[in-house]
Amino acid sequence: MSNVESWIDIETARRLLRNTCSFLKQDERGIADFVIADGKEATILTIYTDAFFVIDEKYKLKFRPPLGGWSPKEGFSLLPLHEGEWFTDSIVPVYTPPLKSYIDMFPSLMRTKYLFMVDGRNYSRMKYDQTGRFYYEFYEKEQIIKDILQKAKENNIHPSDVVVWISNADGTYGEDFWEYIAGITLREKGYFVTRYGEGDLSAYSIPDYLDILVKYGFLEKGCFVEELEMLKQSGVKRAATYPSSYESIVIEAESSKERVKSHNSSGKAGVGQIIRKYLTYESGNNYGIVTGPYCTGYEDIHCHDEKCSLNLSVSLVVTREATLYTFHRRESIIQRQKRELD
Repeated sequence: MSNVESWIDIETARRLLRNTCSFLKQDERGIADFVIADGKEATILTIYTDAFFVIDEKYKLKFRPPLGGWSPKEGFSLLPLHEGEWFTDSIVPVYTPPLKSYIDMFPSLMRTKYLFMVDGRNYSRMKYDQTGRFYYEFYEKEQIIKDILQKAKENNIHPSDVVVWISNADGTYGEDFWEYIAGITLREKGYFVTRYGEGDLSAYSIPDYLDILVKYGFLEKGCFVEELEMLKQSGVKRAATYPSSYESIVIEAESSKERVKSHNSSGKAGVGQIIRKYLTYESGNNYGIVTGPYCTGYEDIHCHDEKCSLNLSVSLVVTREATLYTFHRRESIIQRQKRELD
């Protein structure tokens, strides 16, 4: 691997997805990596990762893509006057058509999709920088889509049913992979997951609201907030709202083990960013989560900083297990849950 830091390779990424996402089914024909029977799940995948729907050799389709930097992801938004303040949590969505309206116009979005995870090394070449260190560089990235579309055509798969997720040039996946894994994990635990808020992701526990949605058959568990836009209309009358035991989690995704473990005083990555930026007493967040590869236990990231030992929640999704460590923000209560992936 060309990265000095420890990033997750594509084979490990496939295995982790297979064992974390119950809706991803192995393609028995061996055409794609996974079959996604629920088009809603494919849509969520393309929103929260670099994966995309294919149109043809020239165009791809993504909902609400970040258009560089901190550009808004909504069609009509309220923005600060100064571009330097354009952060995700400062952008207020005013109006954008709900995802359901697109599904109504393009019902094929809900058909079974085929996910192709592409190893970038097969379309890259190894080069050396001035210090003699090697790295990978894409040299025929355009050929990726041609090859996938040809494969789809040979197996009678319509291009609109193809989803592509290309690795980095060196065959690794970065932060978007870990954002998605963290979102899936928290959704299973009953949280509402969104990009709006602090950090890379935010997750909110609103039990009474969730209970109502589950009671009336709209949801079976937590959700990415975009899933609420894809709910089918119902004749159920609007339910009354009740006071709720609210909980807010901020998630920071890192692409490498080294960045997950970072306690840098600048607070620009990993654990340091959570404890110095997102878990101050003024932040309003109940917990913080760091997610990334190859950290196998709390000891890997623990330090003697009081904030680290008392105020931190750490989500570690690693090669062989998914481990969620929760450290109560003020009471230093430890809850630990493990799930074997192999």
